[in-house]
Amino acid sequence: MPDRRDTLKTLTTLTVLPTVAVAQASAPRYFTVAEVAELAIWTELMIPRTETPGAADAGVPLLIDRACAQNAALGEQWRAALRWLGANAGGDRVALLERLNRESGTEGARWFRLLKDTTIDQYYGTREGLQKELGWDANTYLPEFKGCTHPEHQK
Repeated sequence: MPDRRDTLKTLTTLTVLPTVAVAQASAPRYFTVAEVAELAIWTELMIPRTETPGAADAGVPLLIDRACAQNAALGEQWRAALRWLGANAGGDRVALLERLNRESGTEGARWFRLLKDTTIDQYYGTREGLQKELGWDANTYLPEFKGCTHPEHQK
């Protein structure tokens, strides 16, 4: 009979594997191939490849594509975001993102928040984000979660 630890490992694997399987699929379901390539550039700027995989390596663009295939309104929102970002980048995507990161209440800030939040949420749901970036292997017991210990976040 499996013990509690084996059961938790199985449950954790069952929640992570569907995300990993989707990320590994290669054909877009909602976006065109060109739109997925554009999305890969933007998501990779949010979480670039370093000594660990970046957002594009983790399949984040295709995960977003899958979500949009299930929700056409979300897909149209993403298409509008990609059009706006592309039209306003002026050849310097990083400068645009840095500017939008400082804005609030603008259309650009809204598209930036969508890009940033979704990229982070999707990335840290993949094996690349959970295991390779965070080092989480699902078998660590924490008697207490202390949260962030940086003084600037203790407000």
